Amino acid sequence: MAVILLNAGFAFVQEMQAEKAVEALAAFLPPTAHVVRDNVRCDIAAKDLVPGDILIVSEGDRVCADARIVEGTLTLDLSSLTGGRACMHTELGRIAALSQRVHTERSPLEKQVRRATRIIAVVAAVIGAAFLPVGVAAGLGWSAAVSCFIGLIVANVP
Repeated sequence: MAVILLNAGFAFVQEMQAEKAVEALAAFLPPTAHVVRDNVRCDIAAKDLVPGDILIVSEGDRVCADARIVEGTLTLDLSSLTGGRACMHTELGRIAALSQRVHTERSPLEKQVRRATRIIAVVAAVIGAAFLPVGVAAGLGWSAAVSCFIGLIVANVP
């Protein structure tokens, strides 16, 4: 029961963090969109956009949906991301540099955690396997003994 409650607690916390992340991303999107529907220009809530709506985008507008350019031209300034032609002192350049600095050597803490995890997993499997014949000898059916075996392993592995 404690494992189930702990698992539910972790799931709840992760769900709350995911919702906050989605809300933060949604704050960057505009709440309304300028569209043409049935040959009439109108402003609608961005959440009411449907496939087939024609977005009207002006300079400086943020686009709140995936779209295809059907008329006009588009010029984008991506220099803050790409750094132009000569320099890589940008977000993409920083990410590329970080990805090239990957170290394959494990820290002492990581080595100890891996060792402890292996030991716990082996002990849990041995205890679970030892319970199978004991459970059957005590009068449990094979299905109940296997169920207890799985429960012991799950309860012992963090």
